[in-house]
Amino acid sequence: MTITFPKEFIGADMDVCTLALVVPDVKPGFYSPVLIGMTTLEPLYEQRLESECASYKPSQHGYRAVILSHSIPNNTQPKEVKLEFDFGESPIPPEWKARIISKLEQIPEVFSHHDLDFGRTDCVRHHIRLHDETPFKHRARPVHPRNIEAVRDHLWDLLEAGVIRESKSPFSSSVVVVRKKNGDMRLCINYRKLNLHTIKDAYELPNLEESFSALTGSRWFSVLDLKSGYYQIEMAEADKPKTASFSSSSDLQVIHWNSPKKLRVKNKHVEFFRNLYLTFLEYDGNLLRRELFGCPSEPDLNTERLQKTLSELDEDDPCYEFRRERFTVHRTHLYFLHYDYTPPSDGTDVTLVAQLSMDRLQMLEAICKHWEGPVSLALYLSDAEAQQFLRYAQGSEVLMSRANVGYHIVYKEGQFYPVNLLRNVAMRHVHTPYVFLSDIDFLPMYGLYESLRRSVVQLDVSHSKKALVVPAFETLRYRLSFPKSKAELLSQLDMGTLFTFRYHVWTKGHAPTNFAKWRTSTTPYRVQWEPDFEPYVMVSSSSPEYDDRRFVGFGWNKVSHIMELDAQEYEFVVLPNAFMIHMPHAPSFDITKFRSNKLYRSCLQTLKEEFQQNMSRRFGFAALKYMTADNNS
Repeated sequence: MTITFPKEFIGADMDVCTLALVVPDVKPGFYSPVLIGMTTLEPLYEQRLESECASYKPSQHGYRAVILSHSIPNNTQPKEVKLEFDFGESPIPPEWKARIISKLEQIPEVFSHHDLDFGRTDCVRHHIRLHDETPFKHRARPVHPRNIEAVRDHLWDLLEAGVIRESKSPFSSSVVVVRKKNGDMRLCINYRKLNLHTIKDAYELPNLEESFSALTGSRWFSVLDLKSGYYQIEMAEADKPKTASFSSSSDLQVIHWNSPKKLRVKNKHVEFFRNLYLTFLEYDGNLLRRELFGCPSEPDLNTERLQKTLSELDEDDPCYEFRRERFTVHRTHLYFLHYDYTPPSDGTDVTLVAQLSMDRLQMLEAICKHWEGPVSLALYLSDAEAQQFLRYAQGSEVLMSRANVGYHIVYKEGQFYPVNLLRNVAMRHVHTPYVFLSDIDFLPMYGLYESLRRSVVQLDVSHSKKALVVPAFETLRYRLSFPKSKAELLSQLDMGTLFTFRYHVWTKGHAPTNFAKWRTSTTPYRVQWEPDFEPYVMVSSSSPEYDDRRFVGFGWNKVSHIMELDAQEYEFVVLPNAFMIHMPHAPSFDITKFRSNKLYRSCLQTLKEEFQQNMSRRFGFAALKYMTADNNS
């Protein structure tokens, strides 16, 4: 016969007269292979090596020649399919159905559109480590004649989908053909010998009880089902020969399998569950809720400008993560529990403002006992922790008896504790003319709420820019007889039960309060700003927020806010009969990072310098004292 070799095969069109054997196709829609004698192809050999098909190598029986280029048959080519959604009798309102459909139609690539449309991750590879790298072979098991055609079809499908490939591996494990309940073909591999040589690996799987507990209180659930999920993690290239298998069928050559899952390989779940667990650790099955609505988020009116700013950040900057944190968008659930409070009309009401994470939850009841006025709290929690907080609050008689406490959940995102963002969330949602800016680990003195309201009138705060300073103290004792008056507090100071706050680690943070003068003072007195001053103050609810979100975790967040107040000409007035006490607790994770991480401290110093420069640009000559003071300290 005369065979025409196309230009794509040897670089030029050429006709060759030869004897050839045409092998009937094993699958409809594919071109039949043709076997050609070696002597016929010798004149073409050199040209073939330089052509695009040079990767086809000779064997002892002759050359394998591709006469026409391979292509996927029309009946297996993926077609663009429009997504269809069946909500059944779901009571979801029509507008929410439309939003769900709109969201999902934006990501059609995550859905499987036909049987061969498998997903495939490149984030992880499965490795097989052996005690003994010596290759081994198993004898091929016979395939029943009635299954041969089905096995061929199945292998072609897997080959086209990239799940398997041809190989000449020195390893070989036998193929076992098993029929599923629905009649479909399943190929299992006997990997018993491979398992004997495999070094075991292990990874702790998520606790099912904890996973189900995280869903408590949820009404809507989304279930994600991976299409042939066992094929979605690929074998490491160096380990693919170890998974080779062989069948006695003439068309079943040695093959590689991409996935360790279906084939019962030891260690098969390790990478899969490690990757899955770490990916979904904080989401607890709420991905769809988070993407669709997930509670109102911060305003996103300047998306293009935000993306431009993010693109301008230098990812090689050691402080990149700190700079990027100010642009992180957090889901926020305002008034997580019932809130009902109407402030009195005398214009003196004060709301205590604080923020906390799950490890400070035990302070809530104590604060409610010490402060009878309204409270605005921002809680930094994961979805699972929010459900735990709900159960905790519902089981507390103290918390459930207070309708004037606003709980605002800011859901976790990123690696830092966004302390200034949390304070701003709590400040923005008060209904009183004044706020007392506190921290969750401080207990205000009994009667401080009424004392501050009286001070508003006495000091005419409504007609002046004043920040009323509440002196801060601390105790190292977990069990404290809380002083009921200034006299009792002074007595405990003298006995060493109480100390001025941070007297031993950060004296200058509260030194301007002038505790020596406070001991004998009976009238309010004014103090001047000094470097690193960070008192706890009561100010107007319209006062500046914690403006710079670059300060996250531990360090300089309150200091920067006090500098802002001073730059805007607020007077700092110390109240002589008011106090608050810091209660002992284990160090937070962010304090630990600050103390142990040199880069953390270095970046904090860099951000301080940038903040001072910004202050200088905003307030001009009046702000130069902040830079001078820092240089002299």
